[in-house]
Amino acid sequence: MNPVPKLDSAAERLLDVALTQVMATLPRAAPRPPRRWLAAAIVVLGVTVSAASMWLARRPSTPHAAQQPAIPPAVSASGRAEIEALPIDTQHLAAELFTPQEVVSLRRFRGLRELWIQTGATPGVLGAAAVWKNAPADSLAPLAELAHLEALHLPRELTSALLLQPLQRCEALRELDVHQGIARDAQLFEVLAALPHLGTLRLNGVTLAAEDLERLQPRALGELLLNGCAGLDTAGFARVCAMPSLRRLGLRALRGNDPSVAAQWQPAGELPALRGLPHLQRLELDDFELRDSDLEALPDTLTELELTSYRGLSPSGLAQLRRLGGLQRLSIYPRSSQARDPDAATRAANVAHADAVAGVVGSLRLTHAVCGPLASEALFDALGGQPDLIELEVMPADARLVRRLGASRSLRQLQMSFVADLSLDDLRPLAAVRSLRKLQLFECGEVSEVDVRALFGAEVEVRATGLRSRRHRVR
Repeated sequence: MNPVPKLDSAAERLLDVALTQVMATLPRAAPRPPRRWLAAAIVVLGVTVSAASMWLARRPSTPHAAQQPAIPPAVSASGRAEIEALPIDTQHLAAELFTPQEVVSLRRFRGLRELWIQTGATPGVLGAAAVWKNAPADSLAPLAELAHLEALHLPRELTSALLLQPLQRCEALRELDVHQGIARDAQLFEVLAALPHLGTLRLNGVTLAAEDLERLQPRALGELLLNGCAGLDTAGFARVCAMPSLRRLGLRALRGNDPSVAAQWQPAGELPALRGLPHLQRLELDDFELRDSDLEALPDTLTELELTSYRGLSPSGLAQLRRLGGLQRLSIYPRSSQARDPDAATRAANVAHADAVAGVVGSLRLTHAVCGPLASEALFDALGGQPDLIELEVMPADARLVRRLGASRSLRQLQMSFVADLSLDDLRPLAAVRSLRKLQLFECGEVSEVDVRALFGAEVEVRATGLRSRRHRVR
């Protein structure tokens, strides 16, 4: 390549003049008109940002608005003396109180975030129910001084809605667990509707009416759990399905104990209304008569489903659950599988249900599963082959099925109950599951706890009840 010759100063000046003359002969582009719309948009954006900043600055903050760290495990204390001996920075407390007057001892825990109140009876004094039934209306007033209290679990002896009124001053309270007496109390729902930031509500043994649930609609609840609540009917269920903010709905054993309620409401044919809950992710249905067509109505937004102690569903109907591809947690077993001494027909039906559930499990990517007494070779093969399964609860009648779980790759926690003939040979394949960290055995009487701990080693936490207490020779 030839080098470019270097120009002297005179040549450079001649080149500059020539370029100037050439550029002068070229037509000039017309200037762009001013973009008035762009200037206007910038002004509007600036005004919007300023207004939003002023609104956020004036908006009152709530203690739970910011992301909070996880609540630590609970510590327990019984009676005022033990409660007062706890550290003042306790955040999670299960307190046994003998009189309503002892509630005042809780206000010293200014950082308390979750509280379980249990009632105890003092020897030689009236029972807990009688003591708390006559509690003064302001018995829970000291709890209003706990500015960080997020979750409160009340005992079944608190049957007066008036006792709950002081909770309206708990600015951080977002989770409440309420037990109620047999008779319906409309005032209870007026109090609940006035709680400023309630997001999770558990009602236990509360007799319901449609208008009661309607009072809760403005609360924008995220979780509603009805346990043993009589009185729910089609009109009430429609009110529940008109709560679009619900992410979790639990309907369990709605027979209740109210003699004025003739029969338990059954949701068969009513479940299409659940599609009015666009954010529903977790659904719990326990002790219901269902139809195969009901499973077609389940919203495909579900990530967690519990169908426990159900009746009426056929094995072929269960196959419809395969379309819920987003399910990560599944608890499922029919009521017939819980029979103590099932006849041959019932055993055959349970195996058919187990095989149907196996097909569902094989089509999903589960992380948690509860199969209760359901058991078959196909089901345990499907469970053992789940690549993401980390927690499992089973009650297999045949201990040999346990060996099929040895293929698990991610299982971290396993709970087994009532496996009468369980042996160490059945457990050996599980000992090879490297991910396993916790094993719980309940009433699995053919092995000793000492042997089980020795088999799994120090890396696996073994919890066992009902096992043989002494080491025995394994043949």
